[in-house]
Formats: sequence, structure tokens, C-alpha cells
Amino acid sequence: MAFCLRSIFVPLYLVGSTGLYGQVASSKCVLPQEVQRASQREFANWHLVTDKDFTASERRMWARYPDASCPGIIRGHFTGHDESTIAFALLAPARTKEVILLYTPSTKTLLTIVPAARMWLTVLYSVPPSDSSAIGGLKKEWDSVGSGPPEGLAIIHYWNGRRFQDEETGD
Repeated sequence: MAFCLRSIFVPLYLVGSTGLYGQVASSKCVLPQEVQRASQREFANWHLVTDKDFTASERRMWARYPDASCPGIIRGHFTGHDESTIAFALLAPARTKEVILLYTPSTKTLLTIVPAARMWLTVLYSVPPSDSSAIGGLKKEWDSVGSGPPEGLAIIHYWNGRRFQDEETGD
């Protein structure tokens, strides 16, 4: 049974759009220095996904959402730890590949959520456990990382206690 996340998309922005949780404000569409240093070795010439990477129509669509902020960075409790972690999407220099990574500040480590694959301009969404649990009937205990094109959520990446698993939303 497909679950439509468009119905929760707007409330997600309204509830999780400021501070250390949810979307990162558009004026902050820059990775923190410590995250840049951690990702520099493997992804030296890659750049953070921003609305400048979108076509004109994608930019208009993205701007329609409340708090249309940086599409390539979110914060949340994605792995069950008390501390907030940072999920972010990077594009390869030739815009042929994209990767989604998770940075944990206390350990200064990077974890791959989605390995480098073809580029499709991913927008990241922080999905609370109560909303992501409705997908597939699995109880998710922590925030999930949602990803998809600017027009809506397509995949939920959730922590199962050991690694990230993907679940399509049917949207």
C-alpha cells in the first residue's frame, strides 16, 4: 500500500524548520567547517546541493514550500543517539554523481547513507519517527532522512540500529 508523504510535507517544515532540528535556513546553505574537513578527502571537488543547482522550474517549485531552505542539508537524530547529526547531499564536479552522507559531530565521522550514484538533484527532508513509521508499517524509532526531487519525497532512509535502509514512499 503506497503512502503519500505530501500530506505530511508541509507540517514537517512548520514543526522542524529552525534550530538544530529539521531544515537549515537558506542563509546557512554552507556546510559547517568541521563537516567540510571530514568530507574533503573523498569528495574534495564535490559541492553541496543548493537551489542554484535546480532548473528555473524546479527553483519555482522549491520556493513554494514554507521555509524553502537549503535543500542539501538537514539535521536530526538519525541514528538514535542523543546528539543531532547532519545529513547532506553532494554533487560531483561534472554533475554526474551524487552522494548522501551523515556527519556525527562527537565522533567527527562520516557515514554513507546513499553511495555515489547517478545525479538526480536530491532534496533532503527530515522525517519524524511518527510520520516515517506509517510507511511500510515498520516502527521507526528515530528521525529518518527523506530524499527526492524538488517536487516531493520519494525515498525514506532510516536507521535500523546498524545501518541505513531505504524505503520508497510511492509518491
